[in-house]
Amino acid sequence: MSERSIKCEVKDKHVHPCWALAEVTDGNALAKGKGVAEIQLVNTETFKPSRRYYALRSGQHTKPGVAMNFCPFCGADIITDVKIKSDDDEDQPNTRGGE
Repeated sequence: MSERSIKCEVKDKHVHPCWALAEVTDGNALAKGKGVAEIQLVNTETFKPSRRYYALRSGQHTKPGVAMNFCPFCGADIITDVKIKSDDDEDQPNTRGGE
């Protein structure tokens, strides 16, 4: 980000962090250390980023991390929609893991 944003924003399933979250984020998402990681998922057909979110890695969760629903610094809601495909239904948006 070129400018220091005071609030996180979600645009097209990509989290654009506030300056504080960006500052504490570990640059290597594949590392197994503790801290905050930026996770970027890539579409294997188009090889373009499809989703970006932030995860907290600590204790027993240093390898996969735990996805953050809100920014601990600015308090913004940073959860992104996930499409879940079932055999009975078409793709249904699922926010926050609810039904």
